[in-house]
Amino acid sequence: MTTSHRSIKTYTIDTNNMSEVRKTDGLLVPEVQAAVNRELPVTLILAACENQAAGALAGAMDRGAFSIESLYVVPEFRRQGIGTALIEHLRRILMPREIMIRADYTSGSKETETLSTFFRHTGFSRERVDLPMFYISSLSEMVLEGKEKNKNVFQQFIKTFDEVKEEVLNKASVYAKTEFFPLPDGGLLSDRIDRSISCCVLKDEKIMAYLAIEKEDMDLVKIPALWSALPDPRIVIAMLKRSAMGLKGKYPPETRTSMIAINSVSEKIILHLFPNAKACSYSFISI
Repeated sequence: MTTSHRSIKTYTIDTNNMSEVRKTDGLLVPEVQAAVNRELPVTLILAACENQAAGALAGAMDRGAFSIESLYVVPEFRRQGIGTALIEHLRRILMPREIMIRADYTSGSKETETLSTFFRHTGFSRERVDLPMFYISSLSEMVLEGKEKNKNVFQQFIKTFDEVKEEVLNKASVYAKTEFFPLPDGGLLSDRIDRSISCCVLKDEKIMAYLAIEKEDMDLVKIPALWSALPDPRIVIAMLKRSAMGLKGKYPPETRTSMIAINSVSEKIILHLFPNAKACSYSFISI
């Protein structure tokens, strides 16, 4: 199926044709590229302008709707209708089946604010989502309790990623991915992870819990993954406090922090440390 938008051509790529799939190299987020490489069911739409790959959209069916997992336009072709053409092509594919389109979104960075404007202009409506939910707050609003009389028993097991062997971090990443536990893009060894502040609970050379922190842009740090295999909530609190002290010592107080709550327990902990944190997770919906 091929459509035209002025000098822009959009078409659906046959994922079985690797020469066609390679045209999307550099245009997909890593997790979508990995899904394509593993031959998972993914819909790929390419936009070409002047015989050059100008942008791509990718997604798949999820919970009865089509979920946009990747949308990218090459910088030199932006503001020329490429993104709109990709959305229009997707709508033409889904229209006969009356399938809803969903794009999950978290506000906070300049890039996502640009996406917010784009989705609104292309006919999407915004709805707040249920958990998992992202919260955002500044470091100056963080509330830490005073010094404890007795040292948290778990502190002796908490290590920063810098203090842990890479093979141990890699093993934990593989296990987390297999079990679908929260994991940063690229795993615990991603170049975006601040290893001097990210921490984990290490026992017998095995990671039992971890908290990852990454730099999103100039004034935003992100906690993309918080997980524990141990039931005691004091473990999570101890890791958060360890990382919080590192954040306060390394970044200015106006730095914003984005955190994800995957359940009611983690949500309560986040709101305990950041009582003024604002929810900022949404889905953009289009029919």
